[in-house]
Amino acid sequence: MVKISVLVSGGGTNLQALINSQNNGILSSGKIVQVISSRRDAYALKRAESAGIPAEVIEAGSDNFEGKILECLEKFKPEVIVLAGFMHILSKSFIDQCGAKIINVHPSLIPSFCGKGFYGLKVHEAVLKSGVKVTGATVHLVNEIPDGGEILAQKPVKIFPDDTPEKLQRRVMEQAEWVILPRAVEEVCKKLNPKIFPAPIKYPGRGIITGMTPSGKIMLAYFIMGRSASSKARIFERSGDDLIIKLTKQDKNFDSSLILYSPLRMLGKNIILTNGDQTDTIYDFMSSEKIGQADNDFMNAEKNCRTGDKQDGKNDHTDIDFMSSGKNSQANNDLMNYGKNCRTGDDFLQDGKNGRTDNGLTNIGENGHAENDFINTGKTHDD
Repeated sequence: MVKISVLVSGGGTNLQALINSQNNGILSSGKIVQVISSRRDAYALKRAESAGIPAEVIEAGSDNFEGKILECLEKFKPEVIVLAGFMHILSKSFIDQCGAKIINVHPSLIPSFCGKGFYGLKVHEAVLKSGVKVTGATVHLVNEIPDGGEILAQKPVKIFPDDTPEKLQRRVMEQAEWVILPRAVEEVCKKLNPKIFPAPIKYPGRGIITGMTPSGKIMLAYFIMGRSASSKARIFERSGDDLIIKLTKQDKNFDSSLILYSPLRMLGKNIILTNGDQTDTIYDFMSSEKIGQADNDFMNAEKNCRTGDKQDGKNDHTDIDFMSSGKNSQANNDLMNYGKNCRTGDDFLQDGKNGRTDNGLTNIGENGHAENDFINTGKTHDD
């Protein structure tokens, strides 16, 4: 979970929008851990208190104002800082030192009505004076240029003939700021906080964790818990593009039930990763002469193959991410078919000409009937 600190100076309506979004699940990849106000009388402090969020005051104009904020941030070490009605321009030195993504919401469609001097009602006064018909709000990253950072989200708001700066300000907040700020913060947090699959594993022996790094690269992690002397005698070692497990030293007392295997192997553009010695079995099968490798992460064999909507043979169907081999085969999500024996469903294997699946029946031969999302192979079929 990404830690978020929110800097405020006033009523805290944008802070409240973030709190609400956190409560209703829109903001789920990050958590507000701290609120810092530049004013002691800011109503945002009461909002933080009601939500049970720690809050501190560092009054504007005090000596070493930015330095004190940095000291305060250090207590929680947030990865994201949100300026929610924070009425102060931060220096380049502060931005460089804080080490977090800083997000700001501005009440206009940048690059219009923005920059130094454009804040609060001043923005809406300038908008109405200009005669434009549309305004809005912008969420952007913060750099050393006021309102000059990368734009993350924008939302337009219509202007009406009887608008006043106060009425327009309220409508921009309700229709734009409170909507796009939580969503933009969620997107930033999501990139910093990779989703981990599967859910936490209760059995601590060994397992696989998959996810994504903050830079967007795929992450595959394999682990073994060293719970015994024999288990601790095993180490990971890289062998080319593969990952193998070997003994640190030969030991006659080594537990033979602790298998030495390759949990991760590369085959072309495919990564084979299993929680055991199945990796070698799958590798051998996929690299055998009977199997050919395709670029889209699935394998097609023999002359007859149907992929997606394209029919290349008489009696064969595969879908993306599957392996098919033989004259008659059917693959559905995460399934593998080989020869005339069809395996479908999650953990159901059928040997022979007739296969039963979890959601219906598949018959391979003269007549076939399929229900739900299954395919029939044979000379005739009834859907």
